[in-house]
Amino acid sequence: MVGIRCKIITKDLNYPKTEESKVFALMWINSFVQSLNEFNFMASEAGITGQIAPKSDHIYVQIDGYSDKMDTYVTEYFKKLQSFESDETTFNSLKV
Repeated sequence: MVGIRCKIITKDLNYPKTEESKVFALMWINSFVQSLNEFNFMASEAGITGQIAPKSDHIYVQIDGYSDKMDTYVTEYFKKLQSFESDETTFNSLKV
């Protein structure tokens, strides 16, 4: 089994010092996870899982798997993470 752990430090909206920044991070993460549904389903078929979550002072990414495709998944996951922009429809569906 291969496991990758990553701490992402951001100061967007003064994260994590304000409640606004914590809510924004949670909604952004939920939007990102929702955008990965098909990608993560295919990865799970190959024995790979990816998770992202807000923590007290950072965003935590955990990726685990047995597959020889792990390097491809990690590369694509972080490309998607870097380029992700939530659309208004997704954002509005999460704020209900």
